[in-house]
Amino acid sequence: MSFSVLATAASFALASLAGGPTAVETQHKVSTATAHFSGSAVAFSEGSELKYRVTGKLKLVCETGDTKATARFEHGSPFAHTAEVSCAAGKDVLDVDVTGKLLANRKLAVRLGVWNFKTSWGGDKTYVLGM
Repeated sequence: MSFSVLATAASFALASLAGGPTAVETQHKVSTATAHFSGSAVAFSEGSELKYRVTGKLKLVCETGDTKATARFEHGSPFAHTAEVSCAAGKDVLDVDVTGKLLANRKLAVRLGVWNFKTSWGGDKTYVLGM
């Protein structure tokens, strides 16, 4: 790994611990479609509660135009979900802007669900958000 990559990773980690945005990215592929989420998350206080906000884009790429699939982005603990995207033209990308309660350990869990003929969950990731 080069020095510049290490320096970038270190500065990103410090910014995250200092309360800067944390990059959130995950992907889940099934036989006929691939769901992808890319965005960022921040932690903040609201009264006595610790909360998070995730913003980004959820996208579903289908292998063919007649693929019948949907995808869902889930976040938090327990998981909450946003609206779904589908393979239909104009409904395959969704702007995501969600908030939720963050546990004391500041861990944010995310995952993707894709439905074609059966439900498939994947792309599970956990991020620790700074304050």
